Amino acid sequence: QNRIGVLFFLAVNIMFSAQEVGSLFAQERILYIREICSGYYKPFPYFSAKVLCDFLPIRTIPALAYSAVAYWIIGLRADFSAWILFFIVVLIESYCAASLAAMYATWIDTFALVQIAITLTYVFMLAFAGLLVNIQTIVPWLAWLQYISIPRYGLLAFSVNEFRTGIVSNCNAVNTTELSGISWVETT
Repeated sequence: QNRIGVLFFLAVNIMFSAQEVGSLFAQERILYIREICSGYYKPFPYFSAKVLCDFLPIRTIPALAYSAVAYWIIGLRADFSAWILFFIVVLIESYCAASLAAMYATWIDTFALVQIAITLTYVFMLAFAGLLVNIQTIVPWLAWLQYISIPRYGLLAFSVNEFRTGIVSNCNAVNTTELSGISWVETT
């Protein structure tokens, strides 16, 4: 339970860290439109330069630092290949969340509305990620939203990476104590 919880919050933290991309695009929107209308460049070179000079360094280097620190401090599976997979999932999830934020920034003119749209979308994605609400209990007409939830895929990938070798936990209950209606289990 502790590992699944921490993996969920890692996935959520990665997603919300990409929210500032919306503000960057919203601020550059006027300049971009003016330069496109002036004929200085076409949309493809702008997009390519944005990906190469902005998305890759600003998403990759923090993802590497985040993965290197969080993975080993939390005490996840001590295997370098598992850490590499963890880093790749962090990177992909960061790119997806940043791309979604950039998409909103290109659609919406107002900076405040961009931030609201991004935040609301991310919060709805949390509900369908699979930890806060059991996916099997969601009404069928809303269940399809689980497939567009970015942290759901991050959580699933983190979980497979962490539990694929079969972690053995000591769950032998020796003493159970009732405290304010909560059952506390002490193990040996």
